[in-house]
Amino acid sequence: MARYRFRDGNPTDTRDVIVEECGNEHRHNPIKRISELHPSFMALQYPLLFPYGEDGFRLCIPLNVPTTAKRKYVSLREYYCFRLQNRIAEGKTLHKAGCLFHTYCVDAYGAVLDHDLDWDKRNQYTIRAELNNGFHDRVANGETNAESIGRTIEEYLSCRYISASESCWKLFGYEMHYRSIAVERLPFHEEGCNRVYFRDDDDVDDVIERNTEEWMPRKSGMSIGRIYYVSPSMGEKFYLRMLLNVIRGPRDWEEIRTVDEVVYPTYMATCRAWNLLGNDSEWIKAIRSASQWKLECFPYISEDVARNQRRLLQNEQVVFTDEEIRNYTLLELEKILNTTISR
Repeated sequence: MARYRFRDGNPTDTRDVIVEECGNEHRHNPIKRISELHPSFMALQYPLLFPYGEDGFRLCIPLNVPTTAKRKYVSLREYYCFRLQNRIAEGKTLHKAGCLFHTYCVDAYGAVLDHDLDWDKRNQYTIRAELNNGFHDRVANGETNAESIGRTIEEYLSCRYISASESCWKLFGYEMHYRSIAVERLPFHEEGCNRVYFRDDDDVDDVIERNTEEWMPRKSGMSIGRIYYVSPSMGEKFYLRMLLNVIRGPRDWEEIRTVDEVVYPTYMATCRAWNLLGNDSEWIKAIRSASQWKLECFPYISEDVARNQRRLLQNEQVVFTDEEIRNYTLLELEKILNTTISR
């Protein structure tokens, strides 16, 4: 069994059961929408599995964990994990229902996904994001209302295929792979460009206080860290990436821009101090060396040019200027090089 989940933004695009109260047959009774959070949702969806209309998940089921936990109630996923367990003292109706049990598992996981997506949808205009430096700039300009800072976060899922095996696997929270990732992508950002998340009713001072950056030593692990690619067109972020690949254990932003106790104003200048940027110094050095070689060696390679030209002209009395000898010498060198290349 499998299920396709489509999310097209339609307000009626929800997983629910619509029922009508029994009453006077001559009077229209109002219908009620039973969502996946209603205790009777699964009993009405699967009457063969729950013939007595047993209650299912409901809100505010106490969580049997130490009182120090932040959460106090059982989540929807945890409830379905409990229901899918096979217990000796309970009946086997659910687990021996064949394909209907597979459908139940898919619907259970689909209900969990829908519940999470609906929460995101309801909080689209209360959850906001902004760069850290942009948030500080708005506060410095006198902004005290978090509702007018940042932008809302929007995500949607157009289509999702869910199988029974995946549903059970995800509900129980098992890992998708039994091996560690060999290479891990490492994100980074410029100073003050980390993203800050907050609600529109949060106090701006509290947002600033809880988003204070703290440099922590990198934890060792079994994977290789690789900083993601940055285009040279991004300017300073490109040079910051180059520095992070050569500087070990920087403790603050200023330390990244420090070379031999000199603090440079930009990451580009720091890269130059580290000799990380390619320049024309080697080409200039090669040209100067070739120029010096020409001054020293040119008389030796051009000593027979005048004699060869007199022989070609059959006139031993011809006198050539220095410029003419240089031009004839360059022509002979060009012939030799072209012959070598053609071979």
